[in-house]
Amino acid sequence: MKPIIFWTSLIIILIVCAEIGSWAFFGFYGKQRLIYHERVDNKAFINDVLNASPESYEKLANETIISWSNSFQSANSIENKNVYGVSRPTPYSSDNILISTYGDSFTYCQDVKDSETWQYYLSQNTDSKALNYGVKGYGTGQALLKLMERLKAGHKTRIVILGILSENIARVVNLNNKYYWSTGSYRNFKPALVKDGASYKWVGDYIKRLSYKEGRLEAINAVEQYDFWYSQNKYRPKIGFPYLISAVDTIRYFLFYVKRWPDLWQDKNAVDIMRHILDNFYKLSKKHKFIPVILFIPHGYDLKRKEKGLETSYARFKNEIKKENGGKFDLVIDASQGDYDSSKFHLKPYVGHASAFGNRWIAKAVYSELEDKLKSDEP
Repeated sequence: MKPIIFWTSLIIILIVCAEIGSWAFFGFYGKQRLIYHERVDNKAFINDVLNASPESYEKLANETIISWSNSFQSANSIENKNVYGVSRPTPYSSDNILISTYGDSFTYCQDVKDSETWQYYLSQNTDSKALNYGVKGYGTGQALLKLMERLKAGHKTRIVILGILSENIARVVNLNNKYYWSTGSYRNFKPALVKDGASYKWVGDYIKRLSYKEGRLEAINAVEQYDFWYSQNKYRPKIGFPYLISAVDTIRYFLFYVKRWPDLWQDKNAVDIMRHILDNFYKLSKKHKFIPVILFIPHGYDLKRKEKGLETSYARFKNEIKKENGGKFDLVIDASQGDYDSSKFHLKPYVGHASAFGNRWIAKAVYSELEDKLKSDEP
Protein backbone atom coordinates (compact mmCIF):
# COMPACT_ATOMS: atom_id res chain seq x y z
CA MET A 1 0.00 0.00 0.00
CA LYS A 2 2.78 2.41 0.95
CA PRO A 3 4.62 2.04 -2.41
CA ILE A 4 1.37 2.87 -4.23
CA ILE A 5 0.87 5.99 -2.12
CA PHE A 6 4.51 6.96 -2.64
CA TRP A 7 4.46 6.57 -6.41
CA THR A 8 1.04 8.19 -6.76
CA SER A 9 2.20 11.16 -4.69
CA LEU A 10 5.43 11.39 -6.67
CA ILE A 11 3.57 11.38 -9.99
CA ILE A 12 1.17 14.07 -8.76
CA ILE A 13 4.07 16.21 -7.55
CA LEU A 14 5.87 15.80 -10.88
CA ILE A 15 2.73 16.72 -12.84
CA VAL A 16 2.15 19.78 -10.64
CA CYS A 17 5.79 20.84 -11.05
CA ALA A 18 5.59 20.31 -14.81
CA GLU A 19 2.36 22.36 -14.91
CA ILE A 20 3.97 25.18 -12.92
CA GLY A 21 7.06 25.03 -15.15
CA SER A 22 4.91 25.12 -18.30
CA TRP A 23 2.89 28.05 -16.91
CA ALA A 24 6.10 29.94 -16.15
CA PHE A 25 7.49 29.22 -19.62
CA PHE A 26 4.43 30.55 -21.43
CA GLY A 27 3.88 33.42 -19.01
CA PHE A 28 7.39 34.83 -19.05
CA TYR A 29 8.78 33.76 -22.41
CA GLY A 30 6.85 31.44 -24.69
CA LYS A 31 3.59 33.30 -25.30
CA GLN A 32 5.37 36.39 -26.63
CA ARG A 33 7.59 34.23 -28.82
CA LEU A 34 4.58 32.41 -30.24
CA ILE A 35 2.87 35.51 -31.61
CA TYR A 36 2.72 33.95 -35.11
CA HIS A 37 1.97 30.45 -33.86
CA GLU A 38 -0.75 30.58 -31.20
CA ARG A 39 -4.08 29.11 -32.23
CA VAL A 40 -6.89 31.58 -32.89
CA ASP A 41 -10.27 30.68 -31.43
CA ASN A 42 -12.43 30.39 -34.56
CA LYS A 43 -15.72 30.88 -32.71
CA ALA A 44 -14.41 33.97 -30.92
CA PHE A 45 -13.16 35.35 -34.25
CA ILE A 46 -16.57 34.92 -35.88
CA ASN A 47 -18.34 36.49 -32.90
CA ASP A 48 -15.94 39.45 -32.85
CA VAL A 49 -16.47 40.08 -36.55
CA LEU A 50 -20.25 39.68 -36.61
CA ASN A 51 -20.88 41.63 -33.40
CA ALA A 52 -18.59 44.55 -34.23
CA SER A 53 -20.25 47.91 -34.72
CA PRO A 54 -20.80 48.94 -38.37
CA GLU A 55 -18.77 52.09 -37.64
CA SER A 56 -15.66 50.00 -36.93
CA TYR A 57 -15.68 48.88 -40.57
CA GLU A 58 -16.46 52.20 -42.21
CA LYS A 59 -12.83 52.87 -43.20
CA LEU A 60 -12.61 49.45 -44.87
CA ALA A 61 -15.98 49.33 -46.59
CA ASN A 62 -15.59 51.50 -49.68
CA GLU A 63 -16.20 51.42 -53.41
CA THR A 64 -13.05 49.38 -54.10
CA ILE A 65 -11.75 46.07 -52.78
CA ILE A 66 -8.37 47.50 -51.70
CA SER A 67 -9.54 47.76 -48.07
CA TRP A 68 -7.82 50.15 -45.66
CA SER A 69 -5.52 52.97 -46.70
CA ASN A 70 -3.26 55.70 -45.31
CA SER A 71 -3.69 59.35 -46.09
CA PHE A 72 -2.95 62.68 -44.49
CA GLN A 73 -4.32 66.17 -44.75
CA SER A 74 -2.47 69.42 -44.24
CA ALA A 75 -2.62 72.87 -45.79
CA ASN A 76 1.07 73.71 -46.08
CA SER A 77 1.84 72.82 -49.68
CA ILE A 78 0.35 71.46 -52.87
CA GLU A 79 1.42 67.95 -51.97
CA ASN A 80 0.25 68.28 -48.38
CA LYS A 81 -3.21 69.12 -49.68
CA ASN A 82 -2.83 65.63 -51.07
CA VAL A 83 -3.86 66.25 -54.66
CA TYR A 84 -1.83 63.11 -55.49
CA GLY A 85 -3.51 60.99 -52.80
CA VAL A 86 -0.18 59.99 -51.24
CA SER A 87 0.15 58.14 -47.94
CA ARG A 88 2.66 60.54 -46.42
CA PRO A 89 4.57 63.61 -47.59
CA THR A 90 8.07 63.67 -49.03
CA PRO A 91 9.44 67.01 -47.75
CA TYR A 92 11.70 67.66 -50.72
CA SER A 93 11.09 70.88 -52.63
CA SER A 94 10.76 70.14 -56.34
CA ASP A 95 8.10 70.56 -59.01
CA ASN A 96 9.61 67.62 -60.88
CA ILE A 97 7.87 64.33 -60.02
CA LEU A 98 9.51 61.31 -61.64
CA ILE A 99 8.95 58.42 -59.24
CA SER A 100 6.05 56.90 -57.31
CA THR A 101 6.42 54.06 -54.81
CA TYR A 102 3.98 51.37 -53.66
CA GLY A 103 4.18 48.70 -50.99
CA ASP A 104 3.69 48.02 -47.30
CA SER A 105 5.00 49.71 -44.13
CA PHE A 106 8.62 49.36 -45.35
CA THR A 107 7.63 51.50 -48.32
CA TYR A 108 5.55 53.78 -46.13
CA CYS A 109 8.69 53.91 -43.91
CA GLN A 110 6.98 53.46 -40.58
CA ASP A 111 8.64 54.71 -37.37
CA VAL A 112 10.95 57.29 -38.99
CA LYS A 113 10.52 60.98 -39.80
CA ASP A 114 9.29 62.20 -43.20
CA SER A 115 12.86 63.37 -43.86
CA GLU A 116 14.23 59.87 -43.10
CA THR A 117 12.21 57.88 -45.63
CA TRP A 118 13.93 56.27 -48.58
CA GLN A 119 11.67 58.35 -50.83
CA TYR A 120 13.16 61.52 -49.33
CA TYR A 121 16.73 60.30 -49.82
CA LEU A 122 15.85 59.17 -53.34
CA SER A 123 14.40 62.63 -54.02
CA GLN A 124 17.72 64.15 -52.97
CA ASN A 125 19.61 61.78 -55.26
CA THR A 126 17.39 62.46 -58.28
CA ASP A 127 16.60 66.13 -57.55
CA SER A 128 12.91 65.33 -57.96
CA LYS A 129 10.05 64.39 -55.67
CA ALA A 130 9.35 60.68 -55.11
CA LEU A 131 5.73 60.04 -54.12
CA ASN A 132 5.01 57.65 -51.24
CA TYR A 133 1.97 55.38 -51.64
CA GLY A 134 3.09 52.75 -49.13
CA VAL A 135 0.42 51.55 -46.69
CA LYS A 136 0.96 49.88 -43.34
CA GLY A 137 -0.07 46.23 -43.32
CA TYR A 138 -0.50 45.89 -47.09
CA GLY A 139 0.18 42.77 -49.07
CA THR A 140 1.77 43.04 -52.52
CA GLY A 141 -1.61 42.48 -54.17
CA GLN A 142 -3.11 45.43 -52.33
CA ALA A 143 -0.15 47.57 -53.39
CA LEU A 144 -0.90 46.65 -57.01
CA LEU A 145 -4.56 47.59 -56.54
CA LYS A 146 -3.43 50.90 -55.04
CA LEU A 147 -1.33 51.54 -58.15
CA MET A 148 -4.32 50.77 -60.37
CA GLU A 149 -6.41 53.23 -58.35
CA ARG A 150 -3.81 56.01 -58.73
CA LEU A 151 -3.39 55.35 -62.46
CA LYS A 152 -7.15 55.59 -62.89
CA ALA A 153 -7.02 58.94 -61.07
CA GLY A 154 -4.38 60.13 -63.56
CA HIS A 155 -1.45 60.06 -61.15
CA LYS A 156 1.13 58.38 -63.37
CA THR A 157 4.87 58.88 -62.97
CA ARG A 158 7.67 57.98 -65.34
CA ILE A 159 9.05 55.38 -62.91
CA VAL A 160 6.96 53.20 -60.59
CA ILE A 161 8.62 51.21 -57.82
CA LEU A 162 6.85 48.21 -56.28
CA GLY A 163 8.43 47.55 -52.89
CA ILE A 164 8.32 43.94 -51.68
CA LEU A 165 9.43 43.18 -48.13
CA SER A 166 10.64 39.58 -48.15
CA GLU A 167 7.99 38.72 -45.55
CA ASN A 168 5.24 39.86 -47.96
CA ILE A 169 5.09 36.37 -49.46
CA ALA A 170 3.05 35.45 -46.37
CA ARG A 171 0.54 38.23 -47.03
CA VAL A 172 -0.42 37.26 -50.58
CA VAL A 173 -2.13 34.17 -49.10
CA ASN A 174 -3.61 35.93 -46.05
CA LEU A 175 -7.08 37.51 -45.88
CA ASN A 176 -7.25 38.52 -42.22
CA ASN A 177 -4.39 39.61 -39.96
CA LYS A 178 -5.75 37.71 -36.97
CA TYR A 179 -4.89 34.38 -38.55
CA TYR A 180 -1.42 35.50 -39.58
CA TRP A 181 -0.40 36.68 -36.12
CA SER A 182 -2.60 36.07 -33.12
CA THR A 183 -2.54 39.67 -31.86
CA GLY A 184 -3.55 41.05 -35.26
CA SER A 185 -6.83 42.89 -35.72
CA TYR A 186 -9.86 40.82 -36.71
CA ARG A 187 -11.18 43.88 -38.59
CA ASN A 188 -8.51 44.02 -41.29
CA PHE A 189 -9.91 41.94 -44.13
CA LYS A 190 -8.05 41.83 -47.43
CA PRO A 191 -9.08 40.78 -50.94
CA ALA A 192 -7.81 37.45 -52.26
CA LEU A 193 -6.23 36.40 -55.53
CA VAL A 194 -7.58 32.93 -56.28
CA LYS A 195 -7.09 30.45 -59.08
CA ASP A 196 -9.55 30.81 -61.95
CA GLY A 197 -8.78 28.29 -64.67
CA ALA A 198 -5.35 29.07 -66.09
CA SER A 199 -5.25 32.50 -64.47
CA TYR A 200 -6.36 34.25 -61.27
CA LYS A 201 -9.22 36.47 -60.22
CA TRP A 202 -9.77 38.92 -57.39
CA VAL A 203 -12.26 37.90 -54.72
CA GLY A 204 -13.09 40.81 -52.47
CA ASP A 205 -16.50 42.35 -53.10
CA TYR A 206 -17.28 41.57 -49.45
CA ILE A 207 -15.01 44.48 -48.50
CA LYS A 208 -17.53 46.88 -50.03
CA ARG A 209 -20.19 45.46 -47.69
CA LEU A 210 -18.32 45.11 -44.40
CA SER A 211 -20.63 47.63 -42.74
CA TYR A 212 -23.38 45.03 -43.13
CA LYS A 213 -23.56 41.67 -41.39
CA GLU A 214 -24.07 39.90 -44.73
CA GLY A 215 -20.81 41.34 -46.03
CA ARG A 216 -18.95 40.18 -42.94
CA LEU A 217 -20.38 36.68 -43.34
CA GLU A 218 -19.05 36.67 -46.92
CA ALA A 219 -15.66 37.83 -45.63
CA ILE A 220 -15.55 35.05 -43.03
CA ASN A 221 -16.43 32.48 -45.72
CA ALA A 222 -13.62 33.83 -47.92
CA VAL A 223 -11.14 33.47 -45.05
CA GLU A 224 -12.22 29.88 -44.48
CA GLN A 225 -11.85 29.12 -48.20
CA TYR A 226 -8.71 30.98 -49.23
CA ASP A 227 -6.59 32.03 -46.23
CA PHE A 228 -3.48 29.83 -45.96
CA TRP A 229 -2.94 30.85 -42.33
CA TYR A 230 -6.51 29.90 -41.47
CA SER A 231 -5.80 26.40 -42.77
CA GLN A 232 -2.66 26.31 -40.61
CA ASN A 233 -4.57 27.41 -37.52
CA LYS A 234 -5.90 23.94 -36.69
CA TYR A 235 -2.34 22.67 -36.14
CA ARG A 236 -1.30 25.48 -33.82
CA PRO A 237 -1.11 25.08 -30.03
CA LYS A 238 -3.82 26.54 -27.82
CA ILE A 239 -2.11 28.22 -24.89
CA GLY A 240 -3.90 28.07 -21.53
CA PHE A 241 -4.69 25.80 -18.61
CA PRO A 242 -3.65 23.02 -18.42
CA TYR A 243 -0.32 24.48 -19.57
CA LEU A 244 1.36 21.08 -19.61
CA ILE A 245 -0.93 19.99 -22.45
CA SER A 246 -0.21 23.31 -24.20
CA ALA A 247 3.51 22.52 -23.91
CA VAL A 248 3.01 19.06 -25.44
CA ASP A 249 0.91 20.56 -28.27
CA THR A 250 3.59 23.19 -28.88
CA ILE A 251 6.32 20.56 -29.17
CA ARG A 252 4.17 18.49 -31.54
CA TYR A 253 3.42 21.58 -33.65
CA PHE A 254 7.05 22.62 -34.03
CA LEU A 255 8.16 19.07 -34.79
CA PHE A 256 5.58 18.27 -37.47
CA TYR A 257 3.40 21.17 -38.62
CA VAL A 258 5.06 24.55 -38.24
CA LYS A 259 5.13 26.93 -41.22
CA ARG A 260 7.00 30.21 -41.15
CA TRP A 261 6.84 32.95 -43.74
CA PRO A 262 10.26 32.11 -45.31
CA ASP A 263 8.89 28.64 -46.11
CA LEU A 264 6.35 30.18 -48.47
CA TRP A 265 9.07 31.25 -50.92
CA GLN A 266 9.20 27.50 -51.64
CA ASP A 267 5.41 27.11 -51.73
CA LYS A 268 4.05 26.81 -55.27
CA ASN A 269 0.70 28.47 -54.59
CA ALA A 270 2.18 31.50 -52.80
CA VAL A 271 4.94 31.92 -55.39
CA ASP A 272 2.50 31.60 -58.30
CA ILE A 273 0.29 34.31 -56.79
CA MET A 274 3.27 36.62 -56.31
CA ARG A 275 4.37 35.96 -59.89
CA HIS A 276 0.87 36.75 -61.17
CA ILE A 277 0.94 40.07 -59.29
CA LEU A 278 4.26 40.97 -60.91
CA ASP A 279 3.00 39.92 -64.35
CA ASN A 280 0.12 42.35 -63.92
CA PHE A 281 2.52 45.04 -62.76
CA TYR A 282 4.43 44.56 -66.01
CA LYS A 283 1.23 44.69 -68.10
CA LEU A 284 0.25 47.95 -66.41
CA SER A 285 3.67 49.39 -67.26
CA LYS A 286 3.12 48.64 -70.94
CA LYS A 287 -0.43 49.97 -70.97
CA HIS A 288 0.41 53.20 -69.12
CA LYS A 289 3.98 53.56 -70.40
CA PHE A 290 6.01 53.74 -67.21
CA ILE A 291 9.26 52.06 -66.18
CA PRO A 292 8.47 49.22 -63.72
CA VAL A 293 10.93 48.64 -60.89
CA ILE A 294 10.75 45.74 -58.44
CA LEU A 295 12.46 46.48 -55.14
CA PHE A 296 13.11 43.64 -52.68
CA ILE A 297 13.53 44.88 -49.11
CA PRO A 298 15.13 42.37 -46.72
CA HIS A 299 13.60 41.26 -43.44
CA GLY A 300 16.01 40.90 -40.53
CA TYR A 301 15.88 37.13 -41.09
CA ASP A 302 17.41 37.59 -44.53
CA LEU A 303 20.14 39.93 -43.34
CA LYS A 304 21.15 37.38 -40.71
CA ARG A 305 21.43 34.81 -43.49
CA LYS A 306 23.49 37.24 -45.52
CA GLU A 307 25.89 37.67 -42.60
CA LYS A 308 26.36 33.88 -42.58
CA GLY A 309 27.05 33.80 -46.32
CA LEU A 310 23.67 32.20 -47.11
CA GLU A 311 21.10 33.15 -49.75
CA THR A 312 18.11 35.27 -48.84
CA SER A 313 14.73 33.56 -48.61
CA TYR A 314 13.63 35.15 -51.89
CA ALA A 315 16.88 34.72 -53.87
CA ARG A 316 15.63 31.94 -56.16
CA PHE A 317 12.39 33.76 -56.97
CA LYS A 318 14.25 37.01 -57.64
CA ASN A 319 16.64 35.28 -60.04
CA GLU A 320 13.76 33.54 -61.82
CA ILE A 321 11.76 36.70 -62.53
CA LYS A 322 14.88 38.43 -63.85
CA LYS A 323 15.24 35.67 -66.45
CA GLU A 324 11.59 35.08 -67.35
CA ASN A 325 10.12 36.33 -70.63
CA GLY A 326 13.39 37.60 -71.97
CA GLY A 327 14.18 39.56 -68.84
CA LYS A 328 11.16 41.86 -69.06
CA PHE A 329 11.99 43.17 -65.60
CA ASP A 330 15.41 44.65 -66.25
CA LEU A 331 15.18 46.63 -63.02
CA VAL A 332 14.97 44.17 -60.14
CA ILE A 333 16.73 45.72 -57.16
CA ASP A 334 17.74 43.82 -54.03
CA ALA A 335 18.44 46.10 -51.06
CA SER A 336 20.14 43.25 -49.20
CA GLN A 337 23.05 43.38 -51.63
CA GLY A 338 26.13 45.49 -51.05
CA ASP A 339 28.71 46.10 -48.38
CA TYR A 340 27.10 47.73 -45.35
CA ASP A 341 26.53 47.04 -41.66
CA SER A 342 23.42 44.84 -41.73
CA SER A 343 22.84 45.31 -38.01
CA LYS A 344 22.07 49.00 -38.63
CA PHE A 345 19.53 48.42 -41.40
CA HIS A 346 16.60 48.14 -38.97
CA LEU A 347 15.67 50.29 -35.97
CA LYS A 348 17.14 47.58 -33.73
CA PRO A 349 19.64 44.98 -34.92
CA TYR A 350 17.63 42.83 -37.38
CA VAL A 351 14.31 43.85 -35.76
CA GLY A 352 11.60 46.38 -36.59
CA HIS A 353 11.22 48.70 -39.56
CA ALA A 354 14.07 50.15 -41.56
CA SER A 355 16.06 52.85 -39.79
CA ALA A 356 17.17 56.12 -41.36
CA PHE A 357 20.43 54.29 -42.15
CA GLY A 358 18.51 51.45 -43.81
CA ASN A 359 16.32 53.84 -45.80
CA ARG A 360 19.37 55.76 -46.96
CA TRP A 361 20.87 52.49 -48.18
CA ILE A 362 17.65 51.53 -49.99
CA ALA A 363 17.66 54.90 -51.78
CA LYS A 364 21.31 54.43 -52.73
CA ALA A 365 20.63 50.94 -54.11
CA VAL A 366 17.67 52.21 -56.13
CA TYR A 367 19.46 55.27 -57.49
CA SER A 368 22.52 53.29 -58.58
CA GLU A 369 20.23 51.13 -60.75
CA LEU A 370 18.05 54.00 -61.98
CA GLU A 371 20.77 56.50 -62.81
CA ASP A 372 21.14 55.46 -66.45
CA LYS A 373 17.36 55.24 -66.95
CA LEU A 374 16.96 58.77 -65.63
CA LYS A 375 19.39 60.01 -68.27
CA SER A 376 17.58 58.23 -71.11
CA ASP A 377 14.37 59.23 -72.86
CA GLU A 378 12.42 56.00 -72.23
CA PRO A 379 9.70 55.07 -71.96
